[in-house]
Amino acid sequence: MKRLKHTQTFLLELGVNLIFFCIGTAVCLSLLAHAHGLSEESETLDRAVVAAENSAERFKAADGIMEAETIRYDANWNETAEEADYLLELMPEDMGNNLHKAQITVYAAKDRRELYTLTVRRFAGEVGA
Repeated sequence: MKRLKHTQTFLLELGVNLIFFCIGTAVCLSLLAHAHGLSEESETLDRAVVAAENSAERFKAADGIMEAETIRYDANWNETAEEADYLLELMPEDMGNNLHKAQITVYAAKDRRELYTLTVRRFAGEVGA
């Protein structure tokens, strides 16, 4: 009888340990999934920043005022004319006195969620003129 009681206690303890192990595993998997999501978000933001910076450099190097433009990117951030996963919009503005400004915004195409915005200005005249 005493041996049966020890067996039942052992099985109960084993069951409790198994429950705690399952809870710990679930928490670890949840944290891993959350970290993966943050990593993907970070990579998307990094690529949006690079795309906006490239567009800003083109704006600063352009002669005269640029036209408004929309650049479409696929899921791998390659420019495409087809269905886009990301959109970059460049909205230039002439501020007078040879000063030009552009608002560059990168969006997720599906929900128009803004990923990154950059404002850039350039002087198109000669200094001291």
